[in-house]
Amino acid sequence: MRGSAAQGVPLPMLLHQNPPTQTHRRRICSSGTRIGSVWVTQSLVQPVYKPLITVCEGLRVCSTYRTTYKISYRQISRKMALPLYSCCPGWWRAEGHSCSQVSCPLPCHNGGACVGYNQCRCSEGWSGVHCQTGKTLLRAVRSWGEGGCRRVFMSCLLSPDVDECESGQHHCSQSCINTSGSFRCGCSQGFYLSDDGGGLSQSGEDHQRPPNTPTASSDRDG
Repeated sequence: MRGSAAQGVPLPMLLHQNPPTQTHRRRICSSGTRIGSVWVTQSLVQPVYKPLITVCEGLRVCSTYRTTYKISYRQISRKMALPLYSCCPGWWRAEGHSCSQVSCPLPCHNGGACVGYNQCRCSEGWSGVHCQTGKTLLRAVRSWGEGGCRRVFMSCLLSPDVDECESGQHHCSQSCINTSGSFRCGCSQGFYLSDDGGGLSQSGEDHQRPPNTPTASSDRDG
């Protein structure tokens, strides 16, 4: 035989190639593709030439080749589109390759904890998607004046209680008594609270106490 076959040059023929297996792990989502190089297994058919002794015309002994084929495999590098993976919405990677930490696009306020995608578990007294809203308190306050006693309602956001007496945030002239969310002023013997609830006036003929005015204490907002 002559030509490339006679010289034993392989004639490869591509049969198939196997791209790398793509797997999706828990909480991992595809986020696009990129072009990259990968190693693939390529199978091919190669001719194998074996010497053969035969009897030619004229009873002469001739030498020739017999061609057989075998399947071979090899690793080759290929350019192909590869998927990009990232943590699914609501999860992020703290360490290693596991998307095990839950996340919130906006932070949870006032001590709230992120427990799911855009889900906050709020501390006591707080509500809202991001724990940004406090409870509304309605507190009745007595106000003394010419018009007599009237009820006044205030609304405020719940906040940690402050000891106004300890911190000096009060207007009491003599004694200060801290209460939950507020404080009250106290008077010594012979004194009563003035109209502002914090000043003191001395009892006597020249200082008559307004009707129904408490003599011992008066609540003030903290």
